[in-house]
Formats: sequence, structure tokens, C-alpha cells
Amino acid sequence: MSAPRRVAIVTGAASGIGRAIALRLASDGFNVALNDLPGSLDKLKEVADLASEHGIVTILVPGDVSSEVDVKKMVDDTVKHFGGLDVVRSLIGRKCMPVNRNRFIR
Repeated sequence: MSAPRRVAIVTGAASGIGRAIALRLASDGFNVALNDLPGSLDKLKEVADLASEHGIVTILVPGDVSSEVDVKKMVDDTVKHFGGLDVVRSLIGRKCMPVNRNRFIR
């Protein structure tokens, strides 16, 4: 009897570092719940297809991680589907306007 697979949620999984980490976790044998904004669903599906090539199970849990309701649903859906959760890797960013440091120096 084999050990149950570990389960990870990766936010920002549609591209960049989030995508790379999701694929690495899949290659390491983790079942992966892939999250990004709902507008990135096509890219998430591509990542899910690539991750599944490692013989693991993926689910898509789109949502906005700045929304407590979305995060709760993401975790609840993952736990319901896989029966547990072992790793959460949050990779989100926000573009910020440059700060004029002179405004803060008195």
C-alpha cells in the first residue's frame, strides 16, 4: 500500500514563479490545487495539463487572494477534494507606485 500523496495549494500558479513551483511540486509527487485570478483560467488549465503529466491530480481553485471569502473557498474546496492540505505556497504580488522618499523626510 502506497503512502497518500501530499497536497499543496499554489497561488499565482498561472505564470512565472508560481507556475514553476506548481510544476516542481507536481514533479515531487504532490497533488496540487492551482490558484490565480479568474481571468487566468486558460493559463491555469495549461499548468494543470503539464502538472498532470507527472501522474498527480490537480484541481483549479480560481479566486482573488485579497478576498477572505475567496481564500476560505479555495482552502475548503481543496480539503474537500483531497481530504487534507499539507502545503500552501502563496506567490502573489501587487504593482506599487514609486514612492517619493522626499515626502517622508522632514
